[in-house]
Amino acid sequence: MFVKMSSICKTKGRERCAGNSRRQNSVELYLTDSEGIRYRVCKTMFLNSLCVGEWVIKKWIIQDDLPKDVPKNNTKDEAKMQLRKFFDSIPKLESHYCRKNSLNLYLEPMWTSKTQLYGTYRKEFCVREKIEPLSVTTFYNMFEALNLSLYRPKKDLCDICESYVSEIDYKIHRDKKEEARNELAKDIRT
Repeated sequence: MFVKMSSICKTKGRERCAGNSRRQNSVELYLTDSEGIRYRVCKTMFLNSLCVGEWVIKKWIIQDDLPKDVPKNNTKDEAKMQLRKFFDSIPKLESHYCRKNSLNLYLEPMWTSKTQLYGTYRKEFCVREKIEPLSVTTFYNMFEALNLSLYRPKKDLCDICESYVSEIDYKIHRDKKEEARNELAKDIRT
């Protein structure tokens, strides 16, 4: 605040050299005495009196006068809704054995990595919907927020569940599994 009040930032008055200059502003720096009289001082005197670096002038004074831009990470809600629509359109499976311990939904094994999934989003979904794709970081953050996972846990399915051919074999297997769990629970109680 003090630095801002002790300076005047002006646009450059005139070109003094033949080449192109990147400088756009001139800064006049002032120090005030105990009676309130302002004295114009050079940049070195100003910086040494306040024990600050040159970046103070560049950032606090000159940058404050420039117009503020919209932040680059300001993602619109409509674009996020389109990304959510993409995730909702992907086939998902619940966990088989780990349901009580896991809230994750597992994607069908069509993709081997998040990068490959993002490529599908960018090249197919965004082209079909005619929208601008969101960044990889936003994509990954939404993926994690929706509790999605690419890989199912190894302990999720037993060999019989994965390889059952007929519904009867699967039903018999499920009945045996329930019976074994009931026997285990009975043994633990006694």
